[in-house]
Amino acid sequence: FYLAKVSDKKWMFLLSHHHLILDGWSQSILLKELTFILNALIQDIDIQLNRAVGPHFTQHQNEKTLDVEFWKKLLDNWQPIDIARLQSIIKSEINEATRITHKLSSGITKSIVNFSQNNGITPNAIANLAWGCTLAKWFGTNDLCFGLTLAGRNSSSEALNAVGMFVNTL
Repeated sequence: FYLAKVSDKKWMFLLSHHHLILDGWSQSILLKELTFILNALIQDIDIQLNRAVGPHFTQHQNEKTLDVEFWKKLLDNWQPIDIARLQSIIKSEINEATRITHKLSSGITKSIVNFSQNNGITPNAIANLAWGCTLAKWFGTNDLCFGLTLAGRNSSSEALNAVGMFVNTL
């Protein structure tokens, strides 16, 4: 980061980082903590900073071997989809560049939120399910695999308030 004095009463704070160092979740935590520290310095207030903790990383490294074996076994007989087929389907169904939008009613949105909460998942998981069903229909298969990125944080306050790169790509 860079802190520059612009005038007697004005400062400019510039923060730049590579996306491999901080995930989006961490950025907001870091900015909140930096604002707190800078305000304390301006007001000449002593503050106590928390020590960084890292058991999450150790735990993840121990689980990593199990994760690799799990995915190898699960995807052992999986065959990739034919992207050329998708392109031909899209060309046959959509002749020109077209944008299709559909707004969910408030009733359907409430149902999705309620279902998600009752089943311990997020509404985004429902959207991923819908996307997977759409792709499966286009490709004429019941066995489909597509990638997505997860925040990689469990619900503990330590993980939710930690700064770093926790993103998992499946």
